[in-house]
Amino acid sequence: MSRESKKERLLILGSGFSKAVSDKMPVVRELAQALQKQIETDPGLTALKEPQYQHLLNDPEMLLTYLAQDQPWKQPWEAPKEWSLYLKISKWLAEYIRACESRAFEGQIDDWVKQQLPEWLEKTKTSVITFNYDTVLERIYFLYLRKRGVGEPHAIIFNSYRMPLAPIQSRMAGVLSGGKEYMFHLIKLHGSTNWFYSGVGQFPGEQIYCRLVDSEFPYKDDISENSDFWGISPDELEILLSDKVPFIIPPVAEKSRFYANQTIRSLWGKAREYLAQAEEIYCVGYSLPDTDLTVKLLLQTACAGRAKTVYIVNNDVKGKEDLVRRYRDAFPKEVAIKDDYIRADAVEAMIKDLCKEG
Repeated sequence: MSRESKKERLLILGSGFSKAVSDKMPVVRELAQALQKQIETDPGLTALKEPQYQHLLNDPEMLLTYLAQDQPWKQPWEAPKEWSLYLKISKWLAEYIRACESRAFEGQIDDWVKQQLPEWLEKTKTSVITFNYDTVLERIYFLYLRKRGVGEPHAIIFNSYRMPLAPIQSRMAGVLSGGKEYMFHLIKLHGSTNWFYSGVGQFPGEQIYCRLVDSEFPYKDDISENSDFWGISPDELEILLSDKVPFIIPPVAEKSRFYANQTIRSLWGKAREYLAQAEEIYCVGYSLPDTDLTVKLLLQTACAGRAKTVYIVNNDVKGKEDLVRRYRDAFPKEVAIKDDYIRADAVEAMIKDLCKEG
């Protein structure tokens, strides 16, 4: 493809992307199984054994959706209890995903992941929208930068968020300053396991904190014996996080509780801008769940009246027809939906094709 014919591109990532990187990363079904085991042994989650929650346990995100929303039929005393359950599950979910990431990066990572993908992103600076809570993409890029001998790779990755997050260590000292080198822009619309906030119901102006990615293993991030930047001891880190919870937004139908925060609103505004500009959109491992009405409205609004091509990239060929239907329903009619990349090696094939084109 010649330089003149290059199109403005955008990547949208779902859990299938992380699963393609490593089979140690969970999809929704595996998260549900893990949560059900946790409920059996965790006294703090005993309430989820009650009958009204049983139909939700096969879909953790739907469960979080239900617990986070103050439904009109709930009694006044139910909402606080269910918000408490929401926070407990969010904390467990973040810990479980971090453990899966650690196992993933202990294993073999394919060359298209650790070399071709980050090299292409660095070269093209293609923006990425992700609905994943994990930090798989950040760690891929960290390893890539470290292999190249780039100084302060954590600062480059931190700057990829391009939002006023504060490193968790700034609770002890000043806010991060330093290098302004940018990689691709990483827009995490559903939060992240390494972002933290108070967990209160309303937080429009609250500072969101970030634990810097500076290792291939989540549990080693920021720890002094590992970090080449602002390292602290495990005990100090525990104190800094003692009154914070992971900032995780489920794909709820109504997200006003979370989106009152101005920092998060700015992220969604940037996502709209990138969606409007993109000529080609690659949706990688993203199932576009029916519950996420906010995303569907975003896609309809940002892409309306513009000719675009959307590529569905999914390694799971089962349910192809329904997946394509959801995409056709979510995007405006003038957007072309392509299903060429719904196949067993979809993610790897897409990366290799994009790298060939440059």
